[in-house]
Amino acid sequence: MRRAAILPEGDPFNLLRMLRTACVICGALLLAAGGRYHGPGEILVHSYVSNIAFSFAAYFLIFLARIRVIERRWRAAGVALSVAMISELLQGIRLLDGVFDPWDFAANGLGVALALVTDRFVERVALK
Repeated sequence: MRRAAILPEGDPFNLLRMLRTACVICGALLLAAGGRYHGPGEILVHSYVSNIAFSFAAYFLIFLARIRVIERRWRAAGVALSVAMISELLQGIRLLDGVFDPWDFAANGLGVALALVTDRFVERVALK
């Protein structure tokens, strides 16, 4: 059973929602910064960091959408991973702009896994 959050559920400044929003912003900033990176491992950063950041942010956006059916951690992870995988497949058949790379699937999985670990930490902090 979950403990009550520090702030009431109806409050727009609910701590858990604020932390999840911060995670979306972090993912978006990483996505934007990845394209501007110039340094060691530049090719890896340009190729895979955007996939990791996108799937990471997508996971938290799903929670912020407050769709009851997918408000469970593993369901949200499945939806975020599915969205990322579908976008990769659409790039592969040239229906979506972008570069198709089979390793992008692994990067998307890594982003969702990172989001799951981060969300576990965020929930512990918020529901303490």
